[in-house]
Amino acid sequence: MPRKLENFTIVIFGASGDLTARKLMPAIYQLGKLQTLPERYRIVGIGRTKYDHEQYRTLMHEAVTRYAPGLVEDDDHFKVFSQNIFYLPGEYCDLETYKKLQADIEAVENREGFCDNVIYYLAVPPSLAGPIIQNLYKAQISGGSIRCIGWRKIIVEKPYGSDLASAQKLNSIVAECFDEDQIYRIDHYLAKETVQNLLVFRFGNSMFEPLWNHRYVDHVQITSAENFGIRERGLYYEETGLLRDIIQNHGLQLIAYMAMEPPTRLEADAIRDQKIDIFKHIRRMSPEKIAEDVIIGQYDGYRQEKNVSHDSKVETFAAIRFFIDNERWKGVPFYVRAGKNLKEWITEIVVRLKPLPYKLYKHISEHAEVNKIIIQVHPEERISIRFSAKRPGEEVVLDPVLMDFNYKKSFEGEWLTAYHRLLLDALAGDQTLFLRKDGIEECWKIADNIRAGIKKCGLQPLIYPSGSWGPEKSDKLLEKDGFKWRLR
Repeated sequence: MPRKLENFTIVIFGASGDLTARKLMPAIYQLGKLQTLPERYRIVGIGRTKYDHEQYRTLMHEAVTRYAPGLVEDDDHFKVFSQNIFYLPGEYCDLETYKKLQADIEAVENREGFCDNVIYYLAVPPSLAGPIIQNLYKAQISGGSIRCIGWRKIIVEKPYGSDLASAQKLNSIVAECFDEDQIYRIDHYLAKETVQNLLVFRFGNSMFEPLWNHRYVDHVQITSAENFGIRERGLYYEETGLLRDIIQNHGLQLIAYMAMEPPTRLEADAIRDQKIDIFKHIRRMSPEKIAEDVIIGQYDGYRQEKNVSHDSKVETFAAIRFFIDNERWKGVPFYVRAGKNLKEWITEIVVRLKPLPYKLYKHISEHAEVNKIIIQVHPEERISIRFSAKRPGEEVVLDPVLMDFNYKKSFEGEWLTAYHRLLLDALAGDQTLFLRKDGIEECWKIADNIRAGIKKCGLQPLIYPSGSWGPEKSDKLLEKDGFKWRLR
């Protein structure tokens, strides 16, 4: 049953930026078109570029038309929608900007309950998050201000800091101005249908959960590959690198969903408690183990990208062998691989089950193979089970076959993106798909351990050809355990 949302104002910092144009405005427009939003809502964009309301509405019309082709079928419909869009030019570090915003909010509060509730969206670089939050507090329009009539919430985009210390500092700043139940930290991967359905797949089906442990699982592979480079983000990537950009968040979150214990109830904190327990049990590695279990790489041509140093040592690829030191997963390796400019744009999880202890068919067919569960997050959202079946005919010949479940083919209806779902959940007050501060800090402890070990053991990124699956050495990470990547 659709949730009834309260009237609201969404204030977007970074309103003239790429994220707003590509993701946020198309998502809000489609939600309005589907009549999912309440009767009254407002969108207030704040940015450094000087637009008036009409100029900004025209800009957003162009953005939705460009980034969501086919969505704007009727310009008159968008014109009606655009009357909810407003724009305030200003500097993010200037308190005057927030005084203007305060006046704008107070001008509509109490007007037939129009927009007493306000949600702030920080679509800005991480360095601006702290100053924006502090200025909201100074202007008395943040979480705990007595001047606020309705609720206040804030959505913060990743990355949350650049290491544990900076993440803790940002968490401290946010906590001074908002309560934890008002804070929504986004990892858009968590809102993809396949990721959400991991919990249903595991805990809603009696055929799988009994197998989900070290007695039956051989190993787990997680691949998050992109077939493009850094796309004009040289300054960002030179500061961040792939370990902090992908492994610290997406990679560890997918491990947690695959490995977590059943939550006691289907509520945000119960689910997040179990994820955090996994982060705490991921084995920390010594520099000696990092030299064995971590491969980093850099695609050929990265150093020629705009705003990249000619002798850069920043990694654009990483492959890591993790272990989880708890009873369920003792001895089971979790291999995580992520990179830029690889062969395919794909995110998938492979769970390989252990072979049977007896070999009835080994002498009959070379095609017999162990069972695999393949969970694809992108580009398709599907779950496949690979097993052996007898080929038709008189002889007993085994062939691998695939039992395939595709979400889009199996379910009819309007498919929404991760940003649609996250916006709706934040407006409704559901934090299940958002990150909690202690979870973020635990992930940084893992990432900082790896980065410190890389530095201490002098590990250097290996150059790999664009369009490959990364450095050849990443194959050996599995081969030494008798395994191989499914995609290679």
